[in-house]
Amino acid sequence: MAIILDAFVSTCANRLAALVEERVVLVLGVKDELKRLQRRIEMIRGVLEDAERRRIQDSAIDTWLNELKNVMYEADDIIDICRYKGGNLLEDQPSSSSNPPVRCLPPLLSCVTTVRVRHDIGGRIKRLNNRLEEIHKDKVMFSLKDGGSNDPHMTRASARMTSPLLDADVVGDEIEAAAAELVKRTVSSKEGKQHQVVAIVGMAGIGKTTLAQKVYNDPKLKNYFSVMVWTCVSQSYSEIELLKKIIRSSGGDYGRAESMEELQQVLRVVVAGKRLFLVLDNVWQSDVWTNLLRVPLQSEQGSGRILITTRDRNVTKGMGAVHIHEVAQLSINSGWELLCKRAYLDREEDLLSLRGVGIQIVKKCGGLPLAIKTVAGILATKEPNKREWEKLLGSNAWSMKELPEELRGALYLSYEDLAPELKQCFLYCSLYPEDALMRREHLNIFWVAEGFVKARGEKVFYN
Repeated sequence: MAIILDAFVSTCANRLAALVEERVVLVLGVKDELKRLQRRIEMIRGVLEDAERRRIQDSAIDTWLNELKNVMYEADDIIDICRYKGGNLLEDQPSSSSNPPVRCLPPLLSCVTTVRVRHDIGGRIKRLNNRLEEIHKDKVMFSLKDGGSNDPHMTRASARMTSPLLDADVVGDEIEAAAAELVKRTVSSKEGKQHQVVAIVGMAGIGKTTLAQKVYNDPKLKNYFSVMVWTCVSQSYSEIELLKKIIRSSGGDYGRAESMEELQQVLRVVVAGKRLFLVLDNVWQSDVWTNLLRVPLQSEQGSGRILITTRDRNVTKGMGAVHIHEVAQLSINSGWELLCKRAYLDREEDLLSLRGVGIQIVKKCGGLPLAIKTVAGILATKEPNKREWEKLLGSNAWSMKELPEELRGALYLSYEDLAPELKQCFLYCSLYPEDALMRREHLNIFWVAEGFVKARGEKVFYN
């Protein structure tokens, strides 16, 4: 797993600070060298934020950080070795009590052992200090800037599984017109009685799900269809669980049915004679319809519409969509309205003073609602002034060609805005398979075990 060097260095510095106060260091005689190591780590730590940000575009800085990472791994090992070897030497020392410890060695052997251990550990720490000194000198030629202190703050990522609940911050005449057109087509009697597919297509973050929610919650549909079901399919889905969910949401009971064939039969019976409106959000493959749902739904006794959202137009063709709606980007004015709502910008003077730079930010987001919401989430944590907004506008995250296109701009900005400790916790989640269930209490324990969560006083805060 990738590590966030800033967080790792911070953890290592804190462990060193605790180690130099322990008795094992006095026994080893390496307190001065460990303090030198601690000072050098603290000096390098200040520029890591700038270095991490620039490593993507500068291969020399990336090499420098990889070398520093190797040194920090060795420093972390030395901390463990000091505690282990020093602890053994403490046990081998003669006790002041009347009952000497069982492991007490003969004086001459103990002296030889102590000298050898001190020499070995002291030599390793000295060599490590020399390497860190060279690394510290190299940072000058990269013109790395001291990032100062960061106050950690949490930014929330939207959950992958979606729901039919409509966000109150929906803006723009575009979505109103598109929703009205899709509702009209959905309730049209000209389409016939079979379950036919209508598709919403667009790139990631453009508002496909929001448009589907707008359609789903229209009163005309609620009056027209007797059964309404919303389900998120996702890239990797369970056929069994998807069938069970649709059956439950349709008011049915699958009983002891567990196989795909049994559940398809149950679904056919449940929707028979009913007018069904089914939303399949975030569809990646057409076989969810052609191989799984088409046969049980295409019965002569029922009718309805299937509304899907997808990024891939080929999926709509594979599902035989009778109508394909391409989602348009937000207009500049609608984007500005959304940015203000999500950044909690409501004072008249702020709206006037920040409109110019705000419009430029909206343009950078390319009319994508998700990008605008992400940037607004960052701005909501800043002071509402021109300097903070211009700082975000001038970030090089907008133009990093080395990143995949879908990660540039707003999404990378939201990642960059995380504190180092939170970045490490975020990257840890990449160890889980896509759409895997992550239990919060387990994840918290893993983060603590990895050293990502800091202790405050005598307590460890899990939340």
